[in-house]
Amino acid sequence: MVSAKQVIQLLLHPTDLRALINYKIWHEPLRRLEDDLETSRYDQPTMKRCYELLDHSSRSFAMVIKELEAELGRVVCIFYLVLRALDTIEDDMTLDIELKEKLLTELHLKLDDTEWNFTGSGPNEKDKAVLVDFQVIRHEFSLLAEGYRLAIQDIARMMGKGMAKYARIAADNPSTDYQVNSMADFDVYCHYVAGLVGEGLSRLFAASGREDPELPRRLSLSNSMGLMLQKNNIMRDFAEDLRDGRLFWPKDIWGKYVNDPKDFWDDSIEGIEEKRTWALNEMCFDALRHSLDCLNYLTLIKRQSVFNFCAIPQV
Repeated sequence: MVSAKQVIQLLLHPTDLRALINYKIWHEPLRRLEDDLETSRYDQPTMKRCYELLDHSSRSFAMVIKELEAELGRVVCIFYLVLRALDTIEDDMTLDIELKEKLLTELHLKLDDTEWNFTGSGPNEKDKAVLVDFQVIRHEFSLLAEGYRLAIQDIARMMGKGMAKYARIAADNPSTDYQVNSMADFDVYCHYVAGLVGEGLSRLFAASGREDPELPRRLSLSNSMGLMLQKNNIMRDFAEDLRDGRLFWPKDIWGKYVNDPKDFWDDSIEGIEEKRTWALNEMCFDALRHSLDCLNYLTLIKRQSVFNFCAIPQV
C-alpha cells in the first residue's frame, strides 16, 4: 500500500511517476518465486515468512531481490534481513546504549543460536518483526551453503561493530545528538552501514558461481556502490533523522551555513533558502564522487538479474 506521503511526492515529481507507471505496466519479471520452488523455497513456511518480512521492510529492494536467479534471490533475502535486524537495532532510540551495543556487536553470533529473538524494540519501530521472528531467519540461514553463511556472518560482525561505535559516540554526546563531523568520518560511517553491504554482495555473487570469482577483490568499487546509495538515503531522510534526535550529514558541510542543523527549518534566518540549497548541493556532489566507481562495477556484472539488482536501486 502506497502511503499518502509517497503519493504526494510522486505527484510533485511527474517524471518519476511516469517512469514508475511504465515500469509497473511493462516490466516482465525475470523470475517468479512460485515457478522455481526448488531454489526459492517459496513453498516452505519459514522461507515464505522471510519473503513476507522482506516485502514489509522494503518493497523496492524486495522486487529486485526476488528476481535474482536460482538460489541467489533466497541468499540475498536472508542477507538483507540480517542487516535489516542490525539497522532496526541501530535506529531504535528507545534502547539503552549498553543493550544496544551488546545487540549490535553480538547479533552475528545469534545466527548460531536456534532460540534467540528480541522483543524489546520501541513501539514505533516499523521493522521490529525481523527481530521478533529472528528464529525463522536463522533457520533459513542455517540451510545456506557454507560460503554464503561465512560471508553473511562476517559482514554482520563488521557492520555491527561499526554501528556500535557510532551509537556510543551519540550516547556520550547527548547535548549534540550529532554523530558525524568530518567528511572522512562520513565516509567511514557510510562504509560501516552500506559499503560493507556492497562488499558482502560481491562475495555472495562470486560464491554463487554466476559472477566473476575476482569480484570480491574489487573492494573500492563494491564500497562505492554502497556509499552512493547510502548518501542518497541520508540526504532524503534529513528531516526524519533530525526529528528522531540523530543526524548523519557531516558538520563539515552543514557547519558552513548554520550553527545548528535545525536552523535549516527557520525561514526567519536571512538567506536560509540559499544556504539550504548550497548545503544540499554539497551533499549531492559528495555522493556523485562515487558514480564512476558504480558504473565501473556495473561493467563487471555478467548476469542480467544481478545487473538489475545493482542498478535499479541506484536510480
